[in-house]
Amino acid sequence: MPSIGGPHLDLIDDIEKSSLDFYASIRSLYRQRRNDEISNGKGTGNVPAPGMGEAPIFPEPDAQEELSRR
Repeated sequence: MPSIGGPHLDLIDDIEKSSLDFYASIRSLYRQRRNDEISNGKGTGNVPAPGMGEAPIFPEPDAQEELSRR
């Protein structure tokens, strides 16, 4: 008779023990699987995760603003 949960239960236990945020890890794995199902396994390219893109670009301060800071 197979064990309840099968091999997936052991995998989930390992993720729970090793992850800093168990819920976020499971959510990420689910999203990856769902995106793979939607794209029929063809992938979507190198799209960065939301909020993980390049750092924001701030305009250079002009000379007057720089002097007023000193």
